[in-house]
Amino acid sequence: MEEIVEEVETLRLKNKSLEDQLTRLLMNELDWVSSSSAAEAEELSMLRLRCEAAEREVELLRLERQRMQQTGSSQGRKEEEEQKQEDDKKNNRAGTAKPRGQTLH
Repeated sequence: MEEIVEEVETLRLKNKSLEDQLTRLLMNELDWVSSSSAAEAEELSMLRLRCEAAEREVELLRLERQRMQQTGSSQGRKEEEEQKQEDDKKNNRAGTAKPRGQTLH
């Protein structure tokens, strides 16, 4: 009977030792997971910031392109109007010029 009691006590001590080892291993694992999660969360946050910056840049480029297209089309209309005015001036001068030897009535 005494041998059984000693064996049970020995098994309890071994069990306690194994429990302590397991607890330390689990705590180490939790620390590693926590630090990894923190690093991954930080990296994810940085990626989100980069994505937002890229989205803003795309929007700025879209607005710039739109502005350039509007400016280009208004510039084209302006050039057409100037050309028309020049043509009108040339036509008016040609129409009012006095031919040699002839007088306008």
